Amino acid sequence: VHSHEKGLLKRAIEEGWFAGLKEQELEDAMAAKMRATISLQELALLQEVIQECSQAGLSERELTKATIAREKLEKLLADLKKAISEMEIESLQAIIRKCQLAGFPDRAL
Repeated sequence: VHSHEKGLLKRAIEEGWFAGLKEQELEDAMAAKMRATISLQELALLQEVIQECSQAGLSERELTKATIAREKLEKLLADLKKAISEMEIESLQAIIRKCQLAGFPDRAL
């Protein structure tokens, strides 16, 4: 999912286009990358892929889904940080449950 080099997705999409792939196939590839990144629940990576897919021409519909996912992730992380700083066990347990239900990887908790 992670592109180690900036612009790698855009170049891959351009190569696919020049190779004759249909626009829908290219869109589907970008959307699949976005969905895979969303499922990882890693904020920095998600932001990077949103920017990369936006620059590569991903549809506004798919970008909106990703932006909503990013905002939810930001909220969960903020709530988790707050619960940690307040050291309220009940609040901390509740937010950890929310994070687990949202699909956070255990290493993030």
